[in-house]
Amino acid sequence: MDGSVTTRECLTRLRSVSNGCERKHASAIRAAVAVETREAQRAMTGADVVVETLEARGTKHVFGVSGVKIDKIYDRLLDSSIQTVVCRHEQNAALILLLAA
Repeated sequence: MDGSVTTRECLTRLRSVSNGCERKHASAIRAAVAVETREAQRAMTGADVVVETLEARGTKHVFGVSGVKIDKIYDRLLDSSIQTVVCRHEQNAALILLLAA
């Protein structure tokens, strides 16, 4: 974690504080907790696993050829810190990778 307070922690703190102002915002915090819970329960896809593994290993660039079978990974890479280099042919991707290294 980055040290920030989650909405669940806010809700726990809210229950222990009797300040009227904080009670006023309780419904908004409860709604945020519900959204956070739904997002946490979302099943991970294979593309999520691949991209998270690449990020965990410190990958900066991905070279490859797009296509229907790998489009989900490329879609997921758009939301990541990894720079994607899409080529038209596998040999071009390999050459660019060698030149970039």
